[in-house]
Amino acid sequence: MSLTSDQIVNCLITVPSTDGNFICHLGYASAEQLKEAISIMESNGGKNKSRIAACRRELRKRGELK
Repeated sequence: MSLTSDQIVNCLITVPSTDGNFICHLGYASAEQLKEAISIMESNGGKNKSRIAACRRELRKRGELK
């Protein structure tokens, strides 16, 4: 499966965090894509708390966030 950066980020900011597609895209996303998704969601009012938390958790797991 070949996904573009925009497709991965778009999935992370639109798909519910409990959806299998979201979970799968977390694994495909680079640290930069995860940070971009977090930034976009926070700029949209931070209403996506579970998605933001899942992205931050993934970054911590990779050692990219403390």
